[in-house]
Amino acid sequence: MPYGRDFIPQSDTGFKEWQQQFAKFALAHAGALGLDAGQQAAIAAGRAEWLAKFDAHLDAQDIARAATEAKNKARNDYKKLLRSLAGKISNDPLTTVAQLEGLNLTVPDKKRTPLDPELVRRTKSPVLDVRSAAYGQVTLRWSPKRKPFGMGGVRVFVADVSEGGKPVYQYVGDATRQPYFHKVGNKHTVTLQYRVCWYDRRARPGPFCDPVIVAVASGIAGKKKAELTPPA
Repeated sequence: MPYGRDFIPQSDTGFKEWQQQFAKFALAHAGALGLDAGQQAAIAAGRAEWLAKFDAHLDAQDIARAATEAKNKARNDYKKLLRSLAGKISNDPLTTVAQLEGLNLTVPDKKRTPLDPELVRRTKSPVLDVRSAAYGQVTLRWSPKRKPFGMGGVRVFVADVSEGGKPVYQYVGDATRQPYFHKVGNKHTVTLQYRVCWYDRRARPGPFCDPVIVAVASGIAGKKKAELTPPA
């Protein structure tokens, strides 16, 4: 049996092909197969009935598909109209809150909620990745890539640890997107240690990440940065 346990295919297209071969062969060899006139007539009638209903089914699917596409187009056109009118009404300074509520539109909250000053301190510090593929330049990336709620970006600090000893960090800059490129401007190979922290939209810093060390080959001098409070 070519179709597994059930010799009759489950799909309509498979059944159409299968029954066509069955009926053609059965009617052509009815005598040898022991099929009387009534059975032959039943095969022919059943085949004609099913094919007619199958074609009607396909036509109905085409009609339904066309109707769905027409419905979706009408909805999108109507949405554009309603969105345009809603924007016009919402932006009119004479529109009242009652009118917005009556139209089932969003009532804007004109009172800004102050940013929690403790939020940045509670936000988990970023995980830093530092690479130096170009002479005199360091590339910094961090995760998560998307800034946590309320955060404006990361604040970058660096310390030269080429000679060992306790790191003395200097402010490099604020980064709102990544990657962030730090032009070191060293005249000889140095070993640098970086730390970053989130800062919120009011520039308040959060906890610093673990330090990351990278060796940087000599390169062109970079711009000097203003100093902020370095990490302890």
